[in-house]
Amino acid sequence: MVVLTIVPRIDSVKDMFGEEVEKRFMIGIVKADELTYEKVGVWEAVKSSFAQTWMYISLTVMGFVKIFQRVIPASELGGPILIAQIAGEQMKAGWLNLVYFMGLLSVNLGFLNLLPIPVLDGGHLVFLSYEGIMKKPLNEKAQIFAQQVGIGILGTLMIFVFYNDIARLFSR
Repeated sequence: MVVLTIVPRIDSVKDMFGEEVEKRFMIGIVKADELTYEKVGVWEAVKSSFAQTWMYISLTVMGFVKIFQRVIPASELGGPILIAQIAGEQMKAGWLNLVYFMGLLSVNLGFLNLLPIPVLDGGHLVFLSYEGIMKKPLNEKAQIFAQQVGIGILGTLMIFVFYNDIARLFSR
């Protein structure tokens, strides 16, 4: 018989954005993640895929909200280098983790593409909406200017995330 003295400590529980959601007593024992596979029909698989995609969309939107609320610092934004690093880590954890990461990345890119920035599809939707409401297209000079502003915004964002990636590499 082994007698152990366990002293629980108060630990704060944080959500995926680093915000404290509650405090609870912990003794250092955690539940292992269990993965179970369940055979389902085509209809159930389609429903599950939509539910998973919706969860990724809401997670992406919440991430943007947290960035604007300054809960997530801008230094956490990453570009291709960070994406490759995370993909490598996910592959080490298993191919299923990599597939989930690819799904999250696809939804993220789709969401970004729909932002109303003139160069992106979301910007084109704004132009088309304007044309539908006004019954005439936006004049060419305004469209060209908007496209240039959009390219400037995307270029600045790309430089920023590359800077973050490179700074992260050198700070290790």
